Amino acid sequence: MDPLSSALDNDDDLALDDVDDNSTRASFVQSMNAALGLSPSSPKTSGGNYTALPVNNNIPQPSPDYGAPSAYYSNPPEQSRFEKFINGTTTCAIFICERLTRSPKLTAKICGVLVGFVLIIVLISSLEHGGGKGDSGSFPQPQPMVPNGTVTSAPSMAPVAPSPGPPVPAPPTPDTPPAPAPPITTTAPTPPAPTPPVPTPTPPAPLPSPQCSHNITYGDTIHSFNTSFYQIGGSSSSHINWFDAESYSSLRCLSGRRGRLASIESQEEQSFLQNLIQSHPSYSDVLHLHAWTGGFIPNPTSPYHWSLTSTTSLPIKNYTNWCPDEPSSNLTGTESCMMMHVQGTGCWNDRGCYEETAFFIVEYDYQ
Repeated sequence: MDPLSSALDNDDDLALDDVDDNSTRASFVQSMNAALGLSPSSPKTSGGNYTALPVNNNIPQPSPDYGAPSAYYSNPPEQSRFEKFINGTTTCAIFICERLTRSPKLTAKICGVLVGFVLIIVLISSLEHGGGKGDSGSFPQPQPMVPNGTVTSAPSMAPVAPSPGPPVPAPPTPDTPPAPAPPITTTAPTPPAPTPPVPTPTPPAPLPSPQCSHNITYGDTIHSFNTSFYQIGGSSSSHINWFDAESYSSLRCLSGRRGRLASIESQEEQSFLQNLIQSHPSYSDVLHLHAWTGGFIPNPTSPYHWSLTSTTSLPIKNYTNWCPDEPSSNLTGTESCMMMHVQGTGCWNDRGCYEETAFFIVEYDYQ
């Protein structure tokens, strides 16, 4: 129901009886409908129903050649603010005219003038807002329909960029000769530095062939000095001559070397042997003054030698430590064997080979 019919039928305070007659009322309603674009769908009945014409007549209707109406026509878009303004203004004008026509002093002409004035204002506002268009300045465009009812997208109205023309040739550049390639330098490989020869270590001299096969030391302590090993034979109660001392020494064996009476070849060795005798558990500095060594005279006309075996000997050359006025064997002809003094300087003294003493010095030579 349109606003005019609603106002005419539902107002209890201002009845339509105030209008001069029914003909005047009918002519007024017709003039208002003509001015506002309203058209009754049927003559007024007891319900007084009127149907308003659409305000926006620019919206195209779907063609009967196409399929079912699109969702756009079944669900029209929401009215813009400007369309709401036009509808509100029209409603107010109708309401004012309805009130004015109830007074016997006003006629339908005056009301028509008032409505026309309102429409002029609406028209001016429409022109200022883009000719009655929506907020965006244009009415929404419907999408075209295809015969099978499928909605297709409207062609894009975006501006099309002009197609580029033929490529413009670049201006010719003067021919520049290519830069010469850098010369390739070939570096001869540097030979590796010669490796100095690694000196081959000299193998140690092989030991003499074994002279014995079992270690026989008689329990005496073994001491080492340089390349030799030593033992002190005898005891405080022993009485041993030079020949017995040589025989007892040759019966001993240590790591394949047979024992013999010691030969003294340096002052260091001399002092070392003195300390060994003095540190022996049976030694007494009062009773034990001498010890047999390996020195002897092989024959009456020869000098002193060091006894190596029962058949070989070596002359005493490099080091000697004879006591003053010794050796004296050439004077008596009876002193042919060597004793070493245990105390003092440890000097040597030639004595008779059958004299007896308590200790003798055994050496295992590995040279």
